[in-house]
Amino acid sequence: MKMKKLNRGLISLIGSIAAWAGTVAAQPVVVTGTGDPNLDVPAVQAAVDQHGQVVLMGHFSFDRPPTTPTGAIYNRMVTVSTNVAISGSRDENGDLPTIKGGDWPFLIDAAGAQVTLQGLHFVRPTSGAIWIFAASGVAVIGCRVQGITASVEFGMQAGQPSPVSSAIFVGADPHPPSATQLGHPENFSGTVAILNNDIDLGGMAGTQALGVVMFNVGRSADKEVEIYVSGNRIRNLTEPAINFRVIAGRVYVERNVLITGSISAGTANPDAIRIVGTGLYLIAHNSIDCGWPDATATASI
Repeated sequence: MKMKKLNRGLISLIGSIAAWAGTVAAQPVVVTGTGDPNLDVPAVQAAVDQHGQVVLMGHFSFDRPPTTPTGAIYNRMVTVSTNVAISGSRDENGDLPTIKGGDWPFLIDAAGAQVTLQGLHFVRPTSGAIWIFAASGVAVIGCRVQGITASVEFGMQAGQPSPVSSAIFVGADPHPPSATQLGHPENFSGTVAILNNDIDLGGMAGTQALGVVMFNVGRSADKEVEIYVSGNRIRNLTEPAINFRVIAGRVYVERNVLITGSISAGTANPDAIRIVGTGLYLIAHNSIDCGWPDATATASI
């Protein structure tokens, strides 16, 4: 019964995302990549700032230093701050548009807004591909992440001694939650959907490479969230493929394929799926191939 309800919920969610994306703008803004980061980054930023629908085509380079807007703390290439649906248009060979490089290609800081990213191919970004810092409904669907370069900077921000990467990070503070690291859980509300993405971390020895990470998301009573992480393929990681810490709301994790690879970060008791703190969870029908050599490694905890 629970799984039937979950499937109906996902179908309803995908339908509502498609309906919303179809109404936000009559004519999408189309941006074609040039391969020059000094042209591609500002062109994508300008299109995203118009809100509505943005369609990316071709090959983009984000291979230049990131920016930190006034009043912000964290680096990024493009800031998403309003209602927008960003999607990729396949080329004549059926390939997704590629975004090469960039230290956090997209950071979503869109409190009160709804954001969708769909059908994008990230190639070797630094730190991670998508950071969701604030939103009132966000969906990442059908994207591909091909290798991530772990960074010392993100590791320091997370309070870790080694370089860290995360394909998709949801939270206002990359440091694991504690009594003194509360983040801003009120930044989030509504539905967070991470669906049908193909993520290859390319995790290397001496780094912490994680897949989908959510820290301090949602606030009880007035800003609870509903989270779906479903149908994703996540592989070659050194830390949890899916990592939840302190969630106010319901979380559904199902039909994901997780393949750790043979390199772990060497931390104590590694888990392919990790859950710490509050939240209501349904975790079902996931396939986990744990190749870490650690005797204490577990599929989930």
